[in-house]
Amino acid sequence: MDDELKIIEKSSTSEPLPKSIVNALKNAKNKILSAIEKLKKNVPEPASADLAPRFPYPTGPREYQVKAFENWKANKQKGLFAMATGTGKTITSLNCLLEIYKRNGYYKAIILVPTITLVEQWEKECNKFNFNNITKICSKYSDWKSTVSTLRILESTGKENNFIIITTYASFVRSNVFTEINSFSAKKLLLIADEAHNIGGGKMLARLADIKYLRRIGLSATPERQYDDTGNRRIMEFFGCEDSFTFEYSMREAIENGALCRYYYYPHIVKLTENEMLEYVEISKKIVRIMNYQDDKSREILKILLLNRKRIIHKAENKKDVFRSIVESEFAKRGNLKYTLVYVPEGNKTDDDDADIFDSYDEIDTDEDSAHLIDQFTKIVRNVDSHLIVRQFTSESTERDEILKSFADGSTDVLTSMKCLDEGVDVPRSELAVFCASTGNPRQFIQRRGRILRTHKDKKFATIHDLVVVPDGDLPEECFSLEKSLVEGEIKRVRDFALLSENCNETINELNDVLNKYAISIFN
Repeated sequence: MDDELKIIEKSSTSEPLPKSIVNALKNAKNKILSAIEKLKKNVPEPASADLAPRFPYPTGPREYQVKAFENWKANKQKGLFAMATGTGKTITSLNCLLEIYKRNGYYKAIILVPTITLVEQWEKECNKFNFNNITKICSKYSDWKSTVSTLRILESTGKENNFIIITTYASFVRSNVFTEINSFSAKKLLLIADEAHNIGGGKMLARLADIKYLRRIGLSATPERQYDDTGNRRIMEFFGCEDSFTFEYSMREAIENGALCRYYYYPHIVKLTENEMLEYVEISKKIVRIMNYQDDKSREILKILLLNRKRIIHKAENKKDVFRSIVESEFAKRGNLKYTLVYVPEGNKTDDDDADIFDSYDEIDTDEDSAHLIDQFTKIVRNVDSHLIVRQFTSESTERDEILKSFADGSTDVLTSMKCLDEGVDVPRSELAVFCASTGNPRQFIQRRGRILRTHKDKKFATIHDLVVVPDGDLPEECFSLEKSLVEGEIKRVRDFALLSENCNETINELNDVLNKYAISIFN
């Protein structure tokens, strides 16, 4: 760098550079060298045994987590891990990074996650492994560029520096971020994509071909994207597993092996009010009339109609009465409502089948209508007993860690939430859950169930109540086949929940009337 300064000073231009510019360049050089020296001091040499990376639990990784690593290694250090929510996907992937460290004496990783909440959670998990020197990139953390530039300069010196970069998908796809963090050694760095179904569409899909890192791990409880064969194929190709997942650990296996707890499942049929039903039928008639048109205007109208009808289901007035009955019954039976999670209905921003929304957003906002709904359901819980402590867990919550801690230690009895608890938030102490949101997205309800089934030493089993909205009354003949297909979607969710529960027969009895009306079998 000194030689470069001399060349500048002796430039062939007619006038030498002003001393102020030369001094500025020298100062910049000194700052970079100082930063490099500072980073060198942070690199384990290796450090003492207490500071060296290690598996965080004395029992070591579970047998299936070791198997995942072996499969990944045998697949040229590429792979997609399809593992049920709650079975330790994060730990499984970080164990692979730990094995790299054991063999090579360094660790380098970029971790992609959907939300800011997961940025924070992954940092905590990395710290448990004694992985340090972590840089976070998302809308909450904008001061990252100088650190990443210094890491790249340090890597160019030939000294193996340890680092982890955790970034949201929304930040990663931006040109300035992508260019910077796609510039490390292609062979040495491990890329981990959490909730990997997000990379199969949108802006992430456009980036895949340019990602140079050869070591790759994709994580998801639900890797497959609905109705998107192209996106699914690209995901599998990217992780080097065109024919089958590199490692798969189903919810059934996890429950049978004790990695997830057993549970009881109770579906509750919710009927629309008379006015809701009238509106629902009118919208359904319009959908039937327009669904066969293929022009852009018709498709846009159809999208609006489907969304409006979905809102009727989400916001069904009778959900409140059914919910009130559930929490009153559980309180009478238990004498308390400790460790209870409530997923309240979404308002205007109802869930859909898009998996790649996090290309643009790294936080889930709560709209005004949704905030009104969560207030109503929170009030219902509080009215059960004046001594109950109920708190809302939303995107606007400023003390999330404190809220979760108070829930875990029992000082908060009930958490009411919308999509925020879908973000990978760890709530192993939850024992009772009420699903009031009628999500049509299987990814969402699969993740919610897995979150409730996390094990805890003081937890024998979990209980799940599920509100299932079904149109009541006589539907016009032209709407019947459409409605049957939609009801079948709801029944599929119920079936998936019921077949792994401890009380499957009770579930079937609750649904008999609906199954008979639409000639649906719960076992198909």
